[in-house]
Amino acid sequence: MIIFLTLVYVAILIFLVKFKVIRLTLFWKLSPVIWMALLMVSLFLPMQFWAPAGSAVVAQYSVPIVPNVSGQVIEVNVKPNESLNKGDLLFKIDKTPFIANRDQVLAKLELAQIRLADAEALVKTNAISKSRVEQYQAQVKQYAAALVGAEYNLAQTEVKAPADGFVTNLALRAGTRVASFPISQTMAFVEDGERLLGAQISQSYLRYVEPGQSAEVTFKLYPGKVFNATVDYVVKASSAGQLSASGSMVAPREITPVPFVVRLTLEDKTLMRTLPAGAMASVAIYSTTGTSTHIIRKVMIRMDALMNYVIPF
Repeated sequence: MIIFLTLVYVAILIFLVKFKVIRLTLFWKLSPVIWMALLMVSLFLPMQFWAPAGSAVVAQYSVPIVPNVSGQVIEVNVKPNESLNKGDLLFKIDKTPFIANRDQVLAKLELAQIRLADAEALVKTNAISKSRVEQYQAQVKQYAAALVGAEYNLAQTEVKAPADGFVTNLALRAGTRVASFPISQTMAFVEDGERLLGAQISQSYLRYVEPGQSAEVTFKLYPGKVFNATVDYVVKASSAGQLSASGSMVAPREITPVPFVVRLTLEDKTLMRTLPAGAMASVAIYSTTGTSTHIIRKVMIRMDALMNYVIPF
């Protein structure tokens, strides 16, 4: 933008010299440099604080699908990027060992119930002690609880969608052995819910950003277009300030001023619902301070929108 304004200034200067409005003295020869320095100090440096800009991305919540039981997959019931409702079947695990375990527990429960009934009849004639009855009662409760767990594990052989959404990058196939282990994900489930728009703003230029301020966004998906937005809030934390519990002493590390994330809301709700997760954008935020610099930022964000036609990255 500085170069563009300087070229405009030089063009005007050449015009004035050509028509002898001014004489080309040393001052006028050096004036483009003075003009650039003046623009930098009076407009562009303050603009970084009063109308900060940054890159943004559309994010969406996803759920890593990890089965609650381990076993061999016998059937995959979904296709990639196909819309699913909450509770739809994703895949099945061979339930044979879980049926066997349930039946085994059920048999033990039935035997314990028979023994308890016999013991309750015998205790009335003082043929056995009351403690024997209490022992069988405990066994019945134990096997009843085990049966609940066995039936739960059997039900978990059918893995279902946790919400409305879709599965992407599907590589799971019948015959694969899956494990009930947090880091052993079988597929990525993308929720078909709220999408988030977050912009990264450098710490140096964040001081005047507040909720409710207006913003403008241009997406790579929609070159040439600028959309209105509003600042929701500034995320008051980043990974650089996170402390994790450990058994080690504090170790020195390199500290860099990482950007903070600013949450934005698009005015066009329909557009926000259709944007894919990962859509990249440029963002300009207009604070309530230094409004004289906003016009330059508005021009720059529109230039970015036009440049999206020729620069797709």
